[in-house]
Amino acid sequence: MGEEPYYPDLLCQEIIDHCLQEWEKDFNETICYGGDVDAETVITAARRFPMMAERQLVVVKEAQQMKSLEELAVYCQQPLDSTVLVILLHGASADKRRGLYKAVQKTGVVVESALLRDYEMPQWISSYYTGRGLSIHPEAAQLLAESAGTDLGKIAVETEKLLKNLPEGTREIKVEDVENICPCVVCKFDLLADAYPFRTPVEITHVDRASDCLGDEVVAGLPFTDRFPCTLGSDGENEYVFLLHLLD
Repeated sequence: MGEEPYYPDLLCQEIIDHCLQEWEKDFNETICYGGDVDAETVITAARRFPMMAERQLVVVKEAQQMKSLEELAVYCQQPLDSTVLVILLHGASADKRRGLYKAVQKTGVVVESALLRDYEMPQWISSYYTGRGLSIHPEAAQLLAESAGTDLGKIAVETEKLLKNLPEGTREIKVEDVENICPCVVCKFDLLADAYPFRTPVEITHVDRASDCLGDEVVAGLPFTDRFPCTLGSDGENEYVFLLHLLD
């Protein structure tokens, strides 16, 4: 549980992949979604005994959507040893003052995943790449962080895209490698003109040279720096700063 869903989702998938043998899953694996079930249905499934296996697996994904979620505390206070029950709250947390959290904490394991802050992302990206046997240039990590924000799942997806575009055996990730896979929004002169004086946020993409994206006639009228961030305008009271990213 927690605001950051990447690690809980990853752990849940690892349990699904390794809790049971493939031939045991037909009769001993139940995967449901919180919006489709109630506590009684989940408890009934969890109280079944495994068939021709040592244990059974019951997974409730998107459990925060269950209106009767707290009622699972009744089962969690006295769970069966032969049932592995996973209650996955996606981007949400259980109330630590209530019975379900206290019961799981006493008889099971609570996995909490806090949302990372923006300034922590480059270091996390570097560690993530190191864990995958790769190294990434600090500026490349910063660029990827600016592109993906604090969405760890998006970083994992962008990394897979990046590796597919690189020669086999590449172990060092450079700035230009990341620039090739950064998501972007097409930015045109009329978009800027319509948005000025930028009273509402406008999403624009990162370029090393703004003229590559916007055209020299637009760049001449804007105070771009050599790299990001770039100040694009003001409404008289507030300056609006946007990041630019290379087009695919």
